[in-house]
Amino acid sequence: MVVMASSSVVAVSLNWKASMETAATPPLDALLFDTSHCQACLSVKLLPFDSFSLKGRYAKHQSVYESSHKRIIRAANSRRKSGNGKLTSATPRKQLSGGPQWKSTELQERHEEVSMDSRVAGTGNVKKMQGEERIPEKLARESDSKLTLIKSSEENQQMRLNHSFLAEERYITDTIQNDVPGEELEKSTFTIDATEKDAPSEEVETSTVTIDVTENDAPSEDVETSSVTIFATERDISKEEVDGTRQSHLAVLENMKKQPDVEEALAQKREKEVFLEEEVLRLAQIEAQKLDLLKLVEANSFAGNKVFFYPQTVRAGSEVQIFLNRSTTVLVNQPRIIIMGAFNDWRWIPFSVGMQKSDLPGDWWVCSVQVPREAYKIDFVFFNGENIYENNATNDFFVLVEGGMMKGEFEDFLIEEKRKEAERLAAEQAEKERIAAEEHKRAEIKAAEEADKAEAVRIVKEQREREQLFIRKAVKNMEGVWKFEPSNFCAGGTVNIFYCRSSGPLAFSKEIWIHGGYNNWQDSVSIVKKLSPAQSKVGDWWSVEVYVQESAYMLNWVFADGPPNSAKLYDNNNYQDFHGLVPRSMLEDLYWAIVEDEVYKNLRLKRQEQEKAEKKKAEHRERINLEMKAKSKQAFLKSQAHVFYTDPVDVRAGEKVDVFYNPSSTILKGKAEVWMRYSFNCWTHRLGVLPPLKMIATGHGTHLKACERGDVEGGIYDNRNGLDYHIPINGSAIKEPPLNVVHVAVEMAPIAKVGGLGDVVTSLSRAVQELGHNVEVLLPKYDCLDYKYIHDLTEESHFNLGATRVKVWNGKVEGLNVHFLEPENGMFWVGCIYGRRDDAARFNFFCQASLEFLLRRGQNPVSKKMYHISFWTS
Repeated sequence: MVVMASSSVVAVSLNWKASMETAATPPLDALLFDTSHCQACLSVKLLPFDSFSLKGRYAKHQSVYESSHKRIIRAANSRRKSGNGKLTSATPRKQLSGGPQWKSTELQERHEEVSMDSRVAGTGNVKKMQGEERIPEKLARESDSKLTLIKSSEENQQMRLNHSFLAEERYITDTIQNDVPGEELEKSTFTIDATEKDAPSEEVETSTVTIDVTENDAPSEDVETSSVTIFATERDISKEEVDGTRQSHLAVLENMKKQPDVEEALAQKREKEVFLEEEVLRLAQIEAQKLDLLKLVEANSFAGNKVFFYPQTVRAGSEVQIFLNRSTTVLVNQPRIIIMGAFNDWRWIPFSVGMQKSDLPGDWWVCSVQVPREAYKIDFVFFNGENIYENNATNDFFVLVEGGMMKGEFEDFLIEEKRKEAERLAAEQAEKERIAAEEHKRAEIKAAEEADKAEAVRIVKEQREREQLFIRKAVKNMEGVWKFEPSNFCAGGTVNIFYCRSSGPLAFSKEIWIHGGYNNWQDSVSIVKKLSPAQSKVGDWWSVEVYVQESAYMLNWVFADGPPNSAKLYDNNNYQDFHGLVPRSMLEDLYWAIVEDEVYKNLRLKRQEQEKAEKKKAEHRERINLEMKAKSKQAFLKSQAHVFYTDPVDVRAGEKVDVFYNPSSTILKGKAEVWMRYSFNCWTHRLGVLPPLKMIATGHGTHLKACERGDVEGGIYDNRNGLDYHIPINGSAIKEPPLNVVHVAVEMAPIAKVGGLGDVVTSLSRAVQELGHNVEVLLPKYDCLDYKYIHDLTEESHFNLGATRVKVWNGKVEGLNVHFLEPENGMFWVGCIYGRRDDAARFNFFCQASLEFLLRRGQNPVSKKMYHISFWTS
């Protein structure tokens, strides 16, 4: 505790680690409580939030903060009450003005209790207050009589201040004794300013005493700190009073530690009361449920019903108990009973639950089923887990559900769920295809790299063998014709080539040029220079300096009377050219390794360019296909626009559309009324045929517009000669069921093409597949197939046709699924497709093998599929 006699304003600064978040808590920036009271009163001020430490635990210290705050206010209130019990307005000398006065009803009510239990500092003797005597009056009398001008030695003044502190500390301790539980006691530092109210400021002196009040069992990290500054009057206190005050203080602290937490006890009591109330209610509900079930058992047993359920009103999102009277069913002797069912006419969330013997009278078995929020009906049957079923004489059991979806709502919901499921499956399939395509691409790249490497090795090997012939012809010089200087030159440097003009056909030429290269003209003509007469040589010698490539091991050249494209006369060593060895050249193996690497890079570049061209071609073809589809759709719509069209032309699911019809071009011409009957999805939609719409004149030519519903039957129909009118709809939640199409053919481009039939089979199959239909191709496995266009070719099965074993292969051609039939009798191992005398027998066997293949796959060749037969051979 720090006692500072420096000001007549009393400020209490609370520093807590706990944060505050109740509605009544102060704001985070600052909170100021100012009081205007008589002398020795308390003025409480809460410092800004930045003086708070946030390391403490909120749950523990929030209540401590609030209770400590209230105790300080109560102590201040008890000190500043006058004799008649009313608050006074006297303000200490240095206290901030303008603040609100405390008028708490709670403080007034607790005044007697606080004052009777408090010990007062400033009377010379420590005692309890008696009768109507009030603390402020006592302090005032003592202040007038004792606190004049204190000028004593430092030792006496220090003792007086210590005595004053101890008395005031005892007063505060007794005041808050009943409010603070021992286990919530925090470490606090109290600062008390002891100054006589009327004493001049220059006569005030200061002393400091610090006392830590801390719970013995509290961990160091749990200790909170608060700073309290209290202004009090000074008086004389004996040593006996000081000792007694200290002993009393320690006793109070001990009692505070032992005092139970009343609020926690009350909260626990309330929790127990709530729990007991809930338990009583639960038991009452159980008893009521038992009574209801006994009544239902009696009624259903008397009526001979096999099944009943509880509660009798089943609501969506709740749980229902289903009871079965085993003795009245075919499961009477079965030890195991399982309920199997689903919701909404068996179309939503199937379930299977084992049943247990209930404790109801009779042979009643029970299970619980959770009803989803989308349900309007529960459908179920019972069985023994094997092959004995109780299905209500094939009618199944059902229970109607309230509070769920209506049947129409569920239909729309189910469509949306199917659409989501289809999208999910499509996304999964697309992801699988993407992964497979990436793996296939990586395998293709690896195979292509290996093929290019092998091709580079082959090319270099052939080139090396050819150049060995020229290397054997290469020399270091030809006596009297040409020579090198210096003779021991190296690759990557220069060399002088000397030529004797008079030794050949250029003896009378005015100019001599060299056209040269290296390594058997690897880069064609790479040396073109003009020779000049060699003054240092005797005879008709001409010379030129040339650069030798680092990779050169042989120089190749001819002499001419001019540069390339203008020379007329050559000396080419009788059509053999001149070949000179490079004495100090690169190692031969290293050179050919470099050549092989360059050849490989060129092959890879060529392949990549080819792949880019193919990709560009495929993208162009895809774009053309989309454009052709759009044009075909527009052409189709325009072809019937003079009779029937819609606005907008692009009809989308879920949006309104106007239908226009021109009866003047049909058999309904001149009819007084025209009605339109319609449905969706080729008349297969769940809504069936909808009520007819009456067509009215629009003012735009002779077209009529459908607008008014009606109910008419009979009459003359314009059904487009039995084909009906159809408008495609975009954006539907469901997709049109795909067709299953099988092309049986003997040709297919580009793997087995003779004429136009192969192109038709491939292009038509791809076009149908791009429309979303399933397409397969059956083809003989010729020994002359172009296998480089067949991907993932594997043998998948085999079967016997008569005495012949037929292998079935599967592969991908142009993205199409192709099955190859290969009979082991050799009918298609003849090196050709057509042109043999037994073609009729061969293709007859292929047709029979195709039918047998489809039958063995469990597919009826005359149903559920569309078969496209091409040419007489199939």
